[in-house]
Amino acid sequence: MSVEYILNVEPRLDGRVDKEYFCLDCSGKDASYPLCFQKSGIQHVRGVLSSRSSVIADLDDDGDLDIVVAEFNDRPQLLVSNLSEKRNLHFLKVRLEGTMSNRDGLGATVRVSAGGKTYTQFHDGKSGYLSQSSLPLYFGLSKGTQVDLVEVIWPSGARQKIGSNVPINSEIRVKEPRLSHQGPLRFQKEAASMAKPETADGSVLAVTAAAQP
Repeated sequence: MSVEYILNVEPRLDGRVDKEYFCLDCSGKDASYPLCFQKSGIQHVRGVLSSRSSVIADLDDDGDLDIVVAEFNDRPQLLVSNLSEKRNLHFLKVRLEGTMSNRDGLGATVRVSAGGKTYTQFHDGKSGYLSQSSLPLYFGLSKGTQVDLVEVIWPSGARQKIGSNVPINSEIRVKEPRLSHQGPLRFQKEAASMAKPETADGSVLAVTAAAQP
């Protein structure tokens, strides 16, 4: 889908809508080419610009989502959102870490409850034609100022619920529990320092699970 249909604008610099694709020597080696019919000399063949794929990610880590668009026969477009400069945003990024399931938790369902609403995403690992958006699932929370519950249903069948101390406007990492026959799972929350900070204070909420003795 062309980016102008996503944004309802033509975002290319200088309003460009086409470009020169190639040239033909209609008086020489390209004379038999169909586009040279009844033409002579150097002919410049132009074609319309179009978008082939796009990825969505928070590139500048300001809480809103930006778009990178791959163009056909042209340079990529980088569309940076400044929504965070216009109003306060409420969001949560959820990064999954599988143990019994695959490492990225592909196939998991994640629900985030905040502000009286529940937001659901299926982590299918894809975002469109020839593209892959950022893996942390991004949940816009509208006017919700507090996360009430995060629930993960893993491909393994394990179910996880995190219901307190989930910081808003941050990225949390949720680690899949290992199913145990020793008893129900208890969930522990711990702060772990990251090489690249993923929250404002340089920490990330790591959610792990351990079997009760």
